[in-house]
Amino acid sequence: MAKKILMCLFLTLLIAACSSDKEDNNIYGYTFQQKDLNRDDDVLNKSATKLINSEQEFKEFTHSETASGINFSKKTLLVVYGCRSTGVDKVTDNISRDGDKYMITVNVRCNFTAVLGPWAVAYIVPKLTNLNNVKAVVTYN
Repeated sequence: MAKKILMCLFLTLLIAACSSDKEDNNIYGYTFQQKDLNRDDDVLNKSATKLINSEQEFKEFTHSETASGINFSKKTLLVVYGCRSTGVDKVTDNISRDGDKYMITVNVRCNFTAVLGPWAVAYIVPKLTNLNNVKAVVTYN
């Protein structure tokens, strides 16, 4: 009986060790804290796309000392962001991938308040260094 338990434990550990070696090609959503969103005047009433590949780049982008929790040796934080001169009610987004190319669609629903409305959508993707592999389409309504 003890031998069977040890064998099951060994197989479980072996499976876990093998599965952790596999490359993770999944895409994960990433949420910024509202206070961490970049309020860059260059994107007022526009949008921009950014690849973040290091903790330093993350801290510069967010203007924060908070760590991202992302393993930048294997992953990239892909961000589409902007700021409206009106308030933002809701942001909906979708990402699709074809090989190493990404297509992101974002719809930003605005309101008529007189506050700056920063917004961002972000994804953790397999390591990516070429922004030309990303197409982002942003619509405002």
